[in-house]
Amino acid sequence: MPEFMEFEWDHLPRRPIEPAPQHPKTHPRWGLPRADGREVFLEALHQYYIYRGHLMGFVLPPAQAINEAIANAKKQYSWVGSEPVLVEPVLLEYSILHTPWRKDPNAQNFRPVTLPRVASIALFYSGQFASDAQECFSSLVVIWFQEGFGNPDEETQRQIAALDWNTLAYDWTP
Repeated sequence: MPEFMEFEWDHLPRRPIEPAPQHPKTHPRWGLPRADGREVFLEALHQYYIYRGHLMGFVLPPAQAINEAIANAKKQYSWVGSEPVLVEPVLLEYSILHTPWRKDPNAQNFRPVTLPRVASIALFYSGQFASDAQECFSSLVVIWFQEGFGNPDEETQRQIAALDWNTLAYDWTP
């Protein structure tokens, strides 16, 4: 059995929770304002670099990174009875130095593309049912890609807030 480090709890620095001292479970959560008035909150967020563990110079095809994110979401939130929703990603074009690109008239893209570097898998929660009045709550797993860790940009937040919650979310009761 591992040994645990003992702390001198009295000597650790402390600061009050802002705006006023309150219990951590009542601290305001990150939510999304929705046009339909439904309150939706972020319950959990998992983010990772899509190129983690890859050799330098190797670029993961966007379809592979998207499929990996969907598989991760399904595994992580297997109890959610609805499919994860993918926010349509913006592809980033890049070039490789000293490499002339041959334009193929039959190809849709002439330049190589990739996704933003960070995959985000979020579990959103609502205190209202989506479509089944027999249930108390609803949840939705959403996937998006962004350049860095942290909150999504305003455009992505707008797209998440615009999702058809009543059609896509999973109703449940504890």
